[in-house]
Amino acid sequence: MTPNQSTPSSRALPGFVALFLFAAAVAWLRCLNAYTWPVLHAEDGPNMLAFYFNDRCLEGVLRVYSGYVSLLPNLVGYLAGALPLRLASQAMSAHTLVLAAAAHTLFAHHHFRPLIAEDRIRICICIVLILAPAGNFAIYSSTTYSIWHLLWILILLAAAPAPRQLLLRLLGFVIGALAAWSHPLSIVCLPLGIARLMAKAPTGERAYHGGIVVAILSYVAMGIEFGRAGEARPGIPDLSASMELLLQRVPFEALAGNHMRLILLTHGLGWVATALGGLLTMGLFALILKMPPSCWSRLAFGVSYLVMALTILSIMARGEALLSGPWEQRYFCVQQLLFLSLVTVVAYTRCVAAVAVLLVTAVLQAQNGIYFHTNRQAGRSMLASLSLAEERLSQSDRPVVLPRKGGWDIRLIPQARASNCGQ
Repeated sequence: MTPNQSTPSSRALPGFVALFLFAAAVAWLRCLNAYTWPVLHAEDGPNMLAFYFNDRCLEGVLRVYSGYVSLLPNLVGYLAGALPLRLASQAMSAHTLVLAAAAHTLFAHHHFRPLIAEDRIRICICIVLILAPAGNFAIYSSTTYSIWHLLWILILLAAAPAPRQLLLRLLGFVIGALAAWSHPLSIVCLPLGIARLMAKAPTGERAYHGGIVVAILSYVAMGIEFGRAGEARPGIPDLSASMELLLQRVPFEALAGNHMRLILLTHGLGWVATALGGLLTMGLFALILKMPPSCWSRLAFGVSYLVMALTILSIMARGEALLSGPWEQRYFCVQQLLFLSLVTVVAYTRCVAAVAVLLVTAVLQAQNGIYFHTNRQAGRSMLASLSLAEERLSQSDRPVVLPRKGGWDIRLIPQARASNCGQ
């Protein structure tokens, strides 16, 4: 789309690996306690580690939890359940670290040149996504919440042409299918895959995107439970409230941070965040429309669709009240990454303005560090409790329960691996 493809494919691998290691290092330092002393946040304790420790049936990876199947996280939980409990908790957080680093690095690969041909722009986008503190510690260290990184990967794979090499094409399809079967919002990628499928392309490329489309459709048909009995759904969202939430949590929060949003809301100044979010959005799109290549307009349209679709579907599933909470960043982290990608594209062509924006953003976003810190002592206590629980299970036939706040008690059953499969 843009003329300069600066990095030859044959020399791109070392730089790509270096970027991945940089992404992993930044994530590690940002969530140091969560990786070193995992707390098994929320579902990771009872519904991931304990579930697969107690039930070693492979069919459990297709279980439905909270209304949908999360295939890859379930598979990771199943594999971790075969390890000693202490090591299992660390392996689960390590998996999310690798996945987060891969997701934030993937767009730099030369395979995505058809989306943005300038290698340096894609690398800049990846660096911004790596450094931007979107989300919180749970998204970066929890196996359950790692599905948001998978959704980002699926968006990239569905939007780009198929890899030319057969091995990479097969690998891309497997990763895309796993990602499609891991997130209930994977349906937003369906138009991207269909558009690629209908475009003029070789048979192999059309088969690749046809496979991703089939994976998404099969997941919607078999991997999601719609309208479960006894469960109330928010239903059709209020347009005004939804737009207000979108402007606050995507453009404003992406640049000013969740902490600043909450400060404004606490003082009754939510309208300021809404207004600034609207101004940021209009200014960004005005600048994009002035940029020479028409492809940037198409890119902005695609990003707009994804941001709107992800936000509306999340509101329909969870409701505006829940999604406005301080710890619900996961429902907007992908939209923020999309918005920041567009900001980086514009900033790349306006260096002086970009430096000013990045400096202000860095100061504001520094306050978001509180959402990436976990209690070190709580993590140490959790690891010690898991070691003690495994010792007690080996000496007794009674279950061991590790009590936790919020109803996330971890219940472990002795000898479940051998005798209680599927029960």
